[in-house]
Amino acid sequence: MPAVNPATTMIPAEPSRQAGNTEHTLNRVTLVGVAARDPEVARQLESVVARLPVKTHRLDRVAGEMRRRTEWHRIVARNRLAEIVSESVKRGSRVYVEGRLEYTSLEREGTSVPMVEIVAQDMILLEGTQSADDSG
Repeated sequence: MPAVNPATTMIPAEPSRQAGNTEHTLNRVTLVGVAARDPEVARQLESVVARLPVKTHRLDRVAGEMRRRTEWHRIVARNRLAEIVSESVKRGSRVYVEGRLEYTSLEREGTSVPMVEIVAQDMILLEGTQSADDSG
């Protein structure tokens, strides 16, 4: 029997339970970060939207030296989650966010600017806060 290389072995996926869909896809994001400012809340007809910039850090080796890089993420919460976020999350709050990526665009000076947002499906306020001005 030939040796099996786990890195190249494909396991057949069970077909999707939706009729006619045999392709599996996944759009999921998980972040633990710091709220850069208080959420911006907008009420639109019968819905509520909260927008929140969250930053995360990662270490990178640059020219043989370890440097901390900051990544910025646009978090969008809707309806009941937006209300909870607006009441609970403040600048400097540590948050755990689960959601999905959504690609949109913003009109700026007559030009369409592409944006990536994380649409939050769950958010947990973690203990402790960090200064949102903490650069790095």
